[in-house]
Amino acid sequence: MKSEKANLTPVEFNALSTCQFVTANCPKKASILDVGVGNGQIALNLTKQGMSVTAVDLDAKAIAHAREAGITSLEQDFKTLRREDIERARPAASGGKSAKPAKFEGFDVILFSRVLHHLEPLRATVDATLELLKPNGIILVEDFCYERVEKRTCAWLFPLAQMLLQNSPNKEPHFRWLAQRRIADSVSIEEFVNESLKLWQQHHEEKHHIAPFEHVKSVLSDHFEFVEEIRVPYLFRYFAEFLPDTASGGEKLSDLAHWEAALAETGAIAPVGVRMIARRLKK
Repeated sequence: MKSEKANLTPVEFNALSTCQFVTANCPKKASILDVGVGNGQIALNLTKQGMSVTAVDLDAKAIAHAREAGITSLEQDFKTLRREDIERARPAASGGKSAKPAKFEGFDVILFSRVLHHLEPLRATVDATLELLKPNGIILVEDFCYERVEKRTCAWLFPLAQMLLQNSPNKEPHFRWLAQRRIADSVSIEEFVNESLKLWQQHHEEKHHIAPFEHVKSVLSDHFEFVEEIRVPYLFRYFAEFLPDTASGGEKLSDLAHWEAALAETGAIAPVGVRMIARRLKK
């Protein structure tokens, strides 16, 4: 596994991990909608493998970056996206504005990679998914169950964040909040763990209003059947920005992913990550 991921930066390692999940579960040359394109690395990798990728994101910088890489992209809220939007976007990538828009029949795959928990209200997200997916299409979900994190997991996650931040070339990573409370500031390890769990819950429930994943599944189940659901490491992704943007940083992130997987396998920490394949129900 390590040899396959040699010479990758943390960003590239994260993208490869997701792309392997996608390519293992969709047909060759599939048409894919990447919801929340982010840095564009996943969409770019899939395009290089022969997939027809369209990206959608509300972030103008993310969309500009994806367009520079030659990916058909729409700066739009996914929940408002409709078939005519896709038809209008496609000629610009193929035949120019004067070209007759190609009839859009729907996507083979819609990918929600670490974004579905942000797409509230979920029922509007499902409506857009049904609008844009082929009758025999599938959705691929890569996400996390924040509610599974408990004291044992916090006892591993938060001290690790502190250690990595001390040696980080980027002193203001996006997930710096994981290291904001030091162990030395606590009366005891027990207090530190309790406060860490409280911070985790507040960040996801009060600050970002993340829906529990079982709720997400419940909403999806009205229109989709779940073909497969597997537990995977996820927390290692928080540390990509804590590491240098080099091959050595990618190797360290790979080690963290393996470590997390081993701990979850033995029950030492919670299995937080989830990957799910779902097919739309027949009417």
